[in-house]
Amino acid sequence: MDNAVPKRVREFRVSLGLSGHTGNVTVGIPDRSMSMLELLPVLQEFTGTVVQMAEQVAEREGKTISCCAGCDACCSQLVPISPVEARHLEQTVAAMSEPKQSAIRKRFTEAIARLQEAGMLEQLEAVMDADNVEATERQRIGDDYFRVGLPCPFLEEGSCSIYADRPLICREYLVTSPAVHCESPTPETIDMLPLAAKSARALITMGAERSSNSSQRRWLPLPLALRFAEQIDREERKDPAPELFADFLERAQPQ
Repeated sequence: MDNAVPKRVREFRVSLGLSGHTGNVTVGIPDRSMSMLELLPVLQEFTGTVVQMAEQVAEREGKTISCCAGCDACCSQLVPISPVEARHLEQTVAAMSEPKQSAIRKRFTEAIARLQEAGMLEQLEAVMDADNVEATERQRIGDDYFRVGLPCPFLEEGSCSIYADRPLICREYLVTSPAVHCESPTPETIDMLPLAAKSARALITMGAERSSNSSQRRWLPLPLALRFAEQIDREERKDPAPELFADFLERAQPQ
């Protein structure tokens, strides 16, 4: 006889509205205390549902997603991730077998050196802790980063080598504008897929406010993920998971 205590799950029924279309999704959240890192798989799955809805709405409106295998221009853009995701990426790399793990770690080291040489590392470190950065300044930094031509350390032969573990912002980034414009993107030439919830932004703001670690960052560029994760305390704050998810949903509302 199985005497194991059943795991309790609290269901969240989330209504998503986008361009006059409404979709409902039920999310099961473990009714126990969890860290943000432990909750991340649920947030990844929820983000996938949000993106799927956006794709369906775009299709009904006669739009086509331009992103496809081999189209990797966005993988040289500045990818802001949350500290929680940095920890997750560090675990993902640590689980890799050799020689792949060493090759990936080498790419991260080389990426930081490239940013240092280009004068970008100091710029990025100056804004990672900033409470408010003007949109024009964010755009300028993003443009400068893109001009460095630094591919994501996980990019291999035009594809993401950790697709199932990619950051939330990578899951959200889809465009309906012609793919040719992705080689030199501007706000005028890129049509981002509208989303009913902004998961990446919510996770970043939650992580910044919950941190009790002096070395914590509000966000960080993906190439700094491993260096950051190696320097911080492994202790993680835990809170009731349903409360965490409710907070996440509130922050994910489009502004």
